[in-house]
Amino acid sequence: QFPFPEEMAEMVNMRWLKLDSCNLDEIPDFLKNFKKLERISVCKNQLKDLGSELPQLKDLRVVSARQNQITTLGLPGELFELEELTTVDLSHNDISEVPHTLGIAKQLLVLSLNHNRITTIPGQIFVNLADLFYLDISDNKLELIPPQLRRLINLQTLDISNNPLGHSHLRQLASLTSLHTLNMRNTQRRNDNLHNGLQNLIFLQDLDLSFNELEHVPEPLLSIGTLRRCNISYNNLVELPSSFGSWTNLEVLNLSRNNLKSLPSGIDNLVKLKKLFINGNEITFDGLPDTFSKLTELEAFVASHNKLEAVPVSLFRCSKLKKLILSFNCLITLPEGIYYLPDLETLEVKGNPELKMPPKPDSASRKKAEFYNVDFSLAHQLELIGATPKSVHKSDSFKDHNARKMRILNRRAKPDEGSNKILKALADIPKDKVDKEVTTPDDEEVTFIKPRSWMDQISRPAVDYSDIYLADTGQEEGITVWQIENFLPVQVEEILHGKFYDADCYIVLKTFYNDYDSLDWEIYFWIGKYSTLDKMACSAIHAVNLRNLLGAQCRTVREEMEDESEEFLAVFNHDIDYIEGGTASGFFTIEDMYISKLKSDFSDKVDVSTSSLDPERTFMLDYGKKIFIWHGAKAPATHISKARLFAVKLNKSDKKGKAELEIIEEGDETEEFWSAIGGRSSDEIEIDPHERDSQPFIQVLYTVKLGKGYLELPQVKYKRKMERSVLDTKDVYILDCFSDVFVWIGRQSSRLIRAAALKLVNSLLDLLSRPDFVTATRVLEGAETLVFKNKFSEWDDVLTSDYTKLKPSSSTTNVKDSKPKLNKDIFESETKESLKTDLSCLFTGRQKHMSDKDAEQLMEDYNDELDYMQCFVLEGKKFVKLPESEIGHFYDGDCYVFLCRYWVPKDTDEDDIEEKEGNDEEDAYESVYAVYFWQGRFATNMGWLTFTFSLQKKFETLLGKLEITRVSQQQEPYRFLSHFKKKFVIHHGQRLIRRQTINNEPSLYQVRANGCILTRRIIELQPKARRLNTEFCFFVIVPASDTSDEAEEEESSGIIYIWIGSKFPEEQALGIDELAEFLIRNENYETVLVHEGSESEEFWTALGGKAKYDQNDLVDDDAFILDTGHEVFVWVGDQASEIEIKLSLKSAQLYLQNLRDRKAMP
Repeated sequence: QFPFPEEMAEMVNMRWLKLDSCNLDEIPDFLKNFKKLERISVCKNQLKDLGSELPQLKDLRVVSARQNQITTLGLPGELFELEELTTVDLSHNDISEVPHTLGIAKQLLVLSLNHNRITTIPGQIFVNLADLFYLDISDNKLELIPPQLRRLINLQTLDISNNPLGHSHLRQLASLTSLHTLNMRNTQRRNDNLHNGLQNLIFLQDLDLSFNELEHVPEPLLSIGTLRRCNISYNNLVELPSSFGSWTNLEVLNLSRNNLKSLPSGIDNLVKLKKLFINGNEITFDGLPDTFSKLTELEAFVASHNKLEAVPVSLFRCSKLKKLILSFNCLITLPEGIYYLPDLETLEVKGNPELKMPPKPDSASRKKAEFYNVDFSLAHQLELIGATPKSVHKSDSFKDHNARKMRILNRRAKPDEGSNKILKALADIPKDKVDKEVTTPDDEEVTFIKPRSWMDQISRPAVDYSDIYLADTGQEEGITVWQIENFLPVQVEEILHGKFYDADCYIVLKTFYNDYDSLDWEIYFWIGKYSTLDKMACSAIHAVNLRNLLGAQCRTVREEMEDESEEFLAVFNHDIDYIEGGTASGFFTIEDMYISKLKSDFSDKVDVSTSSLDPERTFMLDYGKKIFIWHGAKAPATHISKARLFAVKLNKSDKKGKAELEIIEEGDETEEFWSAIGGRSSDEIEIDPHERDSQPFIQVLYTVKLGKGYLELPQVKYKRKMERSVLDTKDVYILDCFSDVFVWIGRQSSRLIRAAALKLVNSLLDLLSRPDFVTATRVLEGAETLVFKNKFSEWDDVLTSDYTKLKPSSSTTNVKDSKPKLNKDIFESETKESLKTDLSCLFTGRQKHMSDKDAEQLMEDYNDELDYMQCFVLEGKKFVKLPESEIGHFYDGDCYVFLCRYWVPKDTDEDDIEEKEGNDEEDAYESVYAVYFWQGRFATNMGWLTFTFSLQKKFETLLGKLEITRVSQQQEPYRFLSHFKKKFVIHHGQRLIRRQTINNEPSLYQVRANGCILTRRIIELQPKARRLNTEFCFFVIVPASDTSDEAEEEESSGIIYIWIGSKFPEEQALGIDELAEFLIRNENYETVLVHEGSESEEFWTALGGKAKYDQNDLVDDDAFILDTGHEVFVWVGDQASEIEIKLSLKSAQLYLQNLRDRKAMP
């Protein structure tokens, strides 16, 4: 539930309020103060009751609460006592009984109770509802309608559809003389239980009797001359009465899906008829009258799925005809009049295998048809002049049907070359005249046919889909689902409809009958959250193929997991389930594995075995979707930075960012690392003296040239390092790096040299002395791998980075659950040649020491200004509300958003202060909304982009102006930290992954504060004894599986050790046990207090064994600047890089210059 701004509680004069789709589970309490509210809408929520707030609103007129979960007990009786209440919409809920108090609402005009579970309606409620003019009780479980319904003499619309009313004769309907609309769809109506009093409904205009059991049209209905729309489809009608033409005002008539074999001649009296549906019957050509020409207003004629051999010519004299559906009949031909319908938009004649279209008329025949629509019958001409014919017999027997069929067949000419193209014949009417003489404007021909749309002009390829879809696909109503497997759609069983695997893609086809009672389709392709690229592409492609197969005009709609549209959810009645997993990808994947030994400027490939490891070096192991960096115990710390940068570049350029990086120190190897390298070494890793004294191999670059009958390999000369410019796009080169051999192929090189170079390399490897693990790699110009680029000087088009920002901290060198990635701010534009370093901290004022008392006071002041705080965390592609129990717990792989509302003093001038002294204190304050975006150290920038493009816009729409602060991990401002009251925990990894993974391994947390107690944080470290520090406090959490048997017998969740260093301040130890409870989230852990020097064996076992731990804050691979107030010291570690040494000295000089400038200022 999204929090409502508190300003809403102050809008007491509000009259209309719409709270649809707000995820409400209860009516907001502040609504009782809206005394002037007239309309309220709370549709599409999770409400189970309407609460006690609404009955207190005396001016309330309209209540709309459809599509909730409201029950009978959730309807307050006092609501219907409101004197102004006129409209109540409680449709699509869970109401089983109508409350008796509903009859109190005497002023009620509109009542909607459809789509509930109502079984009975008390008759008393209709006694006082005399003014009701709209009543909808459809889609319930009613078996009887109370007789008091006859009291509703002003009722104009009544809908009782989809109720089991088979035993009810509905005699009450005869008293509802004001009815305009009556819907009795699927109410088990038969001719014996349909009351004769319906003829009293003299104002009835709309009547729906579809999906019933009528065998003939009830006589009382034929006397209702006001009917405009009548639906008697899906019944058992066999014939229509001769008095059928009494509905002279009828505009829409639906007789589909019955057992009719003919239409009466009286149908020509329906002179206002616009739409006629007779599909799904047994009507033949003999069963159609030849008087359709009198239906001058006819726009749609739908007669599919019948037994028509031909169509009367009179039908094509209806000049306003727009839609003609004749699919799935027995048609042989059509009259030539098909070409003279000026407004015809849709013609469907599929499913008629013997149909041959008539020849296209020439200009001469069109001239003769100039007065084609004139009625030359004797009766009509005599009527025009006012004379009365002696005898005019209206009978169906005036024509010889067999002779008429023969005339139509004999009149057909020989088909031309394009006669088999049905739709094309409608538009391709020749524009040239037979005679080429100059004619007067009066003789110019008039073109009635409208131009084709651009879609009709596209020539579709003849593609055979018989191997993909069945022949009867989309020919019956219902839902069909396909799952993509190995590039092809596989049909899913009906019992599994609505259940989707999150790693798969699906195609969903919905087949239904449209308003014209012809087949129509909706096509969706659903994309799983973890589906592969081949499944995504194939689902889209086969969805388009399905549309082409059906000839559908609809769009193929893309639906993504967790972001489905309402239309797609409605296909499955809003009941879909996600299942973890899916089928395998159709692509074959190949994972390469090699290990690289990093030196100063290049990397050499070595054997993948433990014997290749050297404590004085750093290695990178590429293991498919995981990249390991192994740092030897005696290797320089700068190697980690370079190896990390190389691994990040490799992941970005060669692996599309899908690999996971893990940094491992010697002695902290995981089982996954040993398995990847070939097994754990039984001997201790030692320095190879031969390797240390050996000289590095000098790489050689050769050009492959074609000589006179043989190949030439001239060596390319370069000065110190090879540059990218030595490679020519017209040549092929071989780069020999001893353990790696590359064949670089230029785009414009000849094919003969390419093939010869590849064969030559394989032959050379057999002749030269090379290790067994050497490989020959083919490299194309423009698609070079990072390893190949690394052999050249200044070939780095992946990313440019500042080496000083790549060094990981000592607390994050081995993060198993997280995915370390570089922050965006370390990347710089390629157009900038010089590196830049952030030195802004050197110019900030010296931070003053803050006592614990002052820190507590500052925290109290900040929290006094805070009105409320809402917390959100990024899950997938959306921000969701963070549970209350997790506030204060952060993960360094996630992003968080905190929406805060503050009450701060208004900015006023001194002249205005005196005027406002007598006012209330509230007038001197104003509310300010602030948003803090917290980003973990290893979180990607997608969180910030998602916030700025989605959540930020929602906040600004609801709340107006915002103060947005982007906060990085462990750089939080005092104001933000104060809201967590010294309880700020930073875990490793990502929240969802850590919660879903059962981890029985011990974990280590450090309690640390910088400057004052307000900045106290609990930070997770690698669970190793060497991480301890004598000046801090640590928590060691050991789950139950790793504890003693006694702890298990007591059903304890585990043990948490509170380790206090000997130099840890005593005043900071106060409340440390409360901090431990917050860390374990009040679970049943046994707390053990351990002082430095009194550790037990179980304690050291949890940390991997006792070891010497660091006792100082100075790291030997960093540089520090210390200002004592009198002197400035620059401390440089013995393993710091040259860049860090130079930057630290230059920064110290800049710092001193800034101090001198400050003192020189007056």
